[in-house]
Amino acid sequence: MAEVFSDRRERIVSTVDGRSLIGTFAHGLLRGPIDREGAARDLGDAACDLGAAGLDAVVLSPGLLRMNAERLNGRARLGIVVCLEWNNMFFDLSDTGVRGEGRSGLLGSVEDALRLGADAILTYIFLGSQDADAEARHVERNAILSRECERLGVVRIIETMIRGSSLADIDQTRVRNVALGARMAAEIGCDLVKVEWPGSAEALAQVVEGCPVPVLVAGGDALPPDDFLAIVQEVIAGGASGMVVGRNIVQSSQRVELVHALRTIIHGADLASSPQALLGAQELG
Repeated sequence: MAEVFSDRRERIVSTVDGRSLIGTFAHGLLRGPIDREGAARDLGDAACDLGAAGLDAVVLSPGLLRMNAERLNGRARLGIVVCLEWNNMFFDLSDTGVRGEGRSGLLGSVEDALRLGADAILTYIFLGSQDADAEARHVERNAILSRECERLGVVRIIETMIRGSSLADIDQTRVRNVALGARMAAEIGCDLVKVEWPGSAEALAQVVEGCPVPVLVAGGDALPPDDFLAIVQEVIAGGASGMVVGRNIVQSSQRVELVHALRTIIHGADLASSPQALLGAQELG
């Protein structure tokens, strides 16, 4: 089983530098349609094309992977991560901007993910809820999944998010809170932990120092390409092992060029060049 796990991990994380550039196409599961993503039926094609352009792995919902499993599983080096959890933290049906503590549910088992061809599964840990019992059950469920991944040789990714109705927005990315979530996820049992950007390379370095497993940073909201690439340079300077990027890729009008620039920073460690130079002569929309 150790050899199986090693093979799967190598499809997610480079054996050369220990870093990873992961693209996520699972937004529809948690947010529904998003601006500028194009036709939903084409997202599987986009995942394949951007895998060829330089992504190490892609995150997909079970449904989207099922629809594109044959094509994606035929690519020897493209890692496949299944988002195995639904939650209601990212949409607001009333458009009031007011949401409660949020709740989540699993979409299947680790065995189900394997049948779809997954190398890894991703779930969330939300910390900061006023409902202590719900928070404890959430952590327990993540721990059970981690034990299953250990048994079956599946790479385990946990995304930590600081959320709660009593928390201010600033608390969500406060370095001590981000570090708390990362450390807890590692102690519960994950191979990679995904965190929100705490705002600076110095802050991220504290998170990395306090976490015994590699740290990946979420790409977050779509930004102008130059601004986003400048953050990615800081992410790598802060000691992260890579990024999981969704909207900044999916909502870009020139996705391939952006993936090339991201790969240059993450795997080439080009932290000195300007974002404009990394993007080359073509401007991204």
